[in-house]
Amino acid sequence: MILGFRTTHKGRPTGFVEKINSGQKIHTLREDKNQRWRAGRHIEFATGVRTKQYSQFKNDTCKSTQRVFMSMGQVRLEISIDDTYLYPPDIKELAINDGFDTVEDFYNWFVPLVQEAEKDGKHGLPLRLIHWTDKRY
Repeated sequence: MILGFRTTHKGRPTGFVEKINSGQKIHTLREDKNQRWRAGRHIEFATGVRTKQYSQFKNDTCKSTQRVFMSMGQVRLEISIDDTYLYPPDIKELAINDGFDTVEDFYNWFVPLVQEAEKDGKHGLPLRLIHWTDKRY
């Protein structure tokens, strides 16, 4: 299955391709309403999906997935993985392993998505953490 990655976000380079190829980015968070992602699925890592700039840069296999839920708490973004609440040090580890340089960059990416989901009447944003290494939280 194709797993597309953006090369920029809000005008800044993401560095995701380089971080995936170097092993710094070891998983990705995605909406997966139909639970298509599961262990054993072939991953075609690509940029420019559905454009003339399509470029596949890596092949691998999905090792595992985990359920993630994000919601806006009173103070900050709240995150759980497989029903386990993440505290700030855990969120930092998740953010860095997901290819973000800082927790702030991670929040800048996901907070608007969670706010949009909650504005639409949902209680938060369910996501799937797709692993291509043996790392689990």
